[in-house]
Amino acid sequence: MHLDWSALGQVTAVSIGVTVAVVVVFALGVLGLARVEAAREENGTGSTVGLTQAGLCFVACAAVVAYGIYLIVPQFH
Repeated sequence: MHLDWSALGQVTAVSIGVTVAVVVVFALGVLGLARVEAAREENGTGSTVGLTQAGLCFVACAAVVAYGIYLIVPQFH
């Protein structure tokens, strides 16, 4: 059996890169929620920018996870 190590390395690099990217985007979403809470404590109203940031980041993370599940589960193809 011939194992193509370069393909395995490419898959590993892409999976690590995507994982790091999703974690960073999720952390930006948490940062957005922290901005909302800080604005509420400061002046009693939420931050629209922070809420929008959090929403967009969490939707992006959900889309990446849904796409990954789509790629893994053969019934979805």
